[in-house]
Amino acid sequence: MSKNPIAPSIKKFPPRQRPDGELVVCLGDSITHGQVSADWVTALMRADPSRAFINAGVGGELAWNISRRLDAVIALRPDVVTLLVGTNDVSATFSPQAERMYRLLQRIPQTPNLAWYIENVDVILGRLSRETSARVIVLDIPPVGEDVDSEINKKVLTYNAALRLTAAKYGIEPLPLRERLVDLIPAVHEVPKLEVKISKVISTTGRASLAHAFGKSWDHISRKNGYAFTIDGVHLADRGGQVVEELVRSNLV
Repeated sequence: MSKNPIAPSIKKFPPRQRPDGELVVCLGDSITHGQVSADWVTALMRADPSRAFINAGVGGELAWNISRRLDAVIALRPDVVTLLVGTNDVSATFSPQAERMYRLLQRIPQTPNLAWYIENVDVILGRLSRETSARVIVLDIPPVGEDVDSEINKKVLTYNAALRLTAAKYGIEPLPLRERLVDLIPAVHEVPKLEVKISKVISTTGRASLAHAFGKSWDHISRKNGYAFTIDGVHLADRGGQVVEELVRSNLV
């Protein structure tokens, strides 16, 4: 066995096969997947060997995409499911170019908007509530870019307010991820401008991933790029991933 195992992907488990013990499935997009950012799911697994963890994060997905792949999660009969989704739903509203990219890569069937995001979150939480006995932990949407006063982050606040109302229908109070990450921003901090061109975002993320492959830590890359808790304005550096890990771990007890 590897000295530094990583949390297994849900793709590693055939339908209706699950690991032994209490099972936590972490459901989300690239921030959960942890391939181009801090891998907080693996950090949880290493900190809590009494539980089994499965990483069900897939990069680039919106709530709609996640709602369409719930069968594999439900088949595992999880004891706990964490849900962190919404960054791509917000990002897809950046511009017509962003929407075109998401239509092409994620095959979304309509123009993304708040109502559609909430509709799909409701589907996710409803199915998990009806078809599993899992306790569901929802995290709110983190900032998109580190300028918390930007128009896109005003939209994040709107989406999070709607997320809280929807989660409340199922007796769930979303964990305050956005607030905890914003607390990491220094009082005096020149915030890098978030590129609204998706091609630029992909390029920045690609360079960061290459640097990490050559041994640079996510925090090192974050500092070099001028960020407080992300590597590129979206994906989490180690200090950002630690916030997610600690929030989830404190709610697993």
